[in-house]
Amino acid sequence: MGTVRERARRGAAGTGVLWTEALLFGATEALHDYHAGPGSFRATIAALRSHGARVSTPVTRSNFRHLGELPPLMSGLKVSFWRLAVVAPSRDPDPVAPRLAMAAPHILRALARAEAAGLQARVAGLPLCLMGPYADRSLPPATAAGERCRGCPAAADCSGVAPSYLDRFGDAELRRRPAVRLRQAPPELSPLIWSASDLP
Repeated sequence: MGTVRERARRGAAGTGVLWTEALLFGATEALHDYHAGPGSFRATIAALRSHGARVSTPVTRSNFRHLGELPPLMSGLKVSFWRLAVVAPSRDPDPVAPRLAMAAPHILRALARAEAAGLQARVAGLPLCLMGPYADRSLPPATAAGERCRGCPAAADCSGVAPSYLDRFGDAELRRRPAVRLRQAPPELSPLIWSASDLP
């Protein structure tokens, strides 16, 4: 998987609309290249400096504590949108996928820093009950729900939890919360949840 790729979308009039999406795992060369391979960080930053992109960050066990370092870096680049996507387990035990309750505070801190930097950001793969005051920045729709989610007022708009996460860790971290009105995100964005097997 390359860390910078172009995507085409057919517009309403039949014209192709092209944009660039970059994967950025961390704000340092060491952290990013740990996930994406040697030389990837420099190439990604060079691409963002020259022509900009939307940025997606797969949230892993290795990078979730450093997510708050990314908005200051991106504010100096041509980043138009930031999507954080929590990586789902692909096997048992999984060395890549984070525990949601451990990653959530760092994701929320990163969203606060993105907001302070004027960067529009959304999160996929973190259920609304763990999104705190940033619940409206979630990317729907639901993927799976635990027993604790039954009857939750926010269930219809919740990104839910990957089925492999529930299989591995259960639903003890989940709880009911009031319904939330989600903010509009660019229509091209899918509520992507990566599996550990999708990563470079």
